[in-house]
Amino acid sequence: MEKSNLDRCFDYLKRLDFDGAIIEFSKIIAIDKDNAGAYVGRGNAFLEKGEHENALKDFIAAIKINPDFAIAYYFRGVIYAQKGETEKAIKEYTNAIEIDPNYAEAYYNRGNVYMNMGDLDKAIEDYTQATKLDPKNEEYKENLKKAKAKRGY
Repeated sequence: MEKSNLDRCFDYLKRLDFDGAIIEFSKIIAIDKDNAGAYVGRGNAFLEKGEHENALKDFIAAIKINPDFAIAYYFRGVIYAQKGETEKAIKEYTNAIEIDPNYAEAYYNRGNVYMNMGDLDKAIEDYTQATKLDPKNEEYKENLKKAKAKRGY
């Protein structure tokens, strides 16, 4: 079975060829301006290159096309967290969680923001939920353990 154009684009991301991914996702967007997945993929490639503004533009475009696209909110949260804009990061992770309550990584990353802010109770709550949703993820368990130790549990 032949791979779709979108699958080939994601192959570029997997190979860490972000420039190639951007080119290929852009080709899809040129043909189909309503392809939210292509905007998220290209935004992810921009994010990996540290091009936050270009990434944000693509995630905003994806949300305009599909307001229930949890991963677009999640990636906006990643950008805001990297930029130290904690309130915006929390809002975006929360948006992703409201759309997809089983989004373990969004809980985990929101927990990281709370942890960095010193809000251990909220960090523990999010790490606990992330661990419930993905019990095999050792990183989630480790951060939950660290937060509980800091809290004195």
